[in-house]
Parts: sequence; C-alpha cells; structure tokens
Amino acid sequence: MWFHNNILIFMHVSETSQEGRFQTRGLGIGSDASEIVLAYGHEPIHNPVFNNYSYIILKDDLYYFKSLDDLKGKGDSDSKFYMVDFNINEGNKIRSFNIANEKYVAPSE
Repeated sequence: MWFHNNILIFMHVSETSQEGRFQTRGLGIGSDASEIVLAYGHEPIHNPVFNNYSYIILKDDLYYFKSLDDLKGKGDSDSKFYMVDFNINEGNKIRSFNIANEKYVAPSE
C-alpha cells in the first residue's frame, strides 16, 4: 500500500493474499472473471497480453473509459481518476488486483 498525505493512493492485492480478505465491489482473489462486468456494470478495458481487465474512471462525473484511445481523447493531465485493475489466471479467476488514483506514479524500472 502507498499513501500520499495519509490518503491511500495505491494498493496491490497479490495472489498470496487470503481469499476474501480484500475486495472491491465483492470481487477479490479467487473470484471468477465473469463477475467483473456484473459488479461494475461496464465493460472493462481488456489487455490480452497481460490478461488483465482495467477500469479507469473519472472522479468528476464517474465516466468509465471504454478504451485506451478513449482515455487519450478524453483524459488530460489534470484529470482526477480511479483505476481498478484485475489480473486473471489460466482458470479465469482473479489472481491479483490493483486499486490506484492519479497521485500514484509507478516506479520506473
């Protein structure tokens, strides 16, 4: 977990976490990937290379981005957002997930 000014800005829940310990909208480690759309009510952005499903949501109006092109077109550097990213295993189950906001900047490798 990463904090900025005592506010959670990033949380990674790994596949070694206890099932059910951390959840978002009832989804957690071991949940079936088919439940993702039901829980969020929108199609996520799918990345087949990493087999993950992501939601990027504008805080102002709770707009769900539909694609990375949509993000490039509608988002700007001042956008405030939430992101939820589900990583799926070979059995179509959630193996890990991340929750972040715009204050989080991934470390460079």
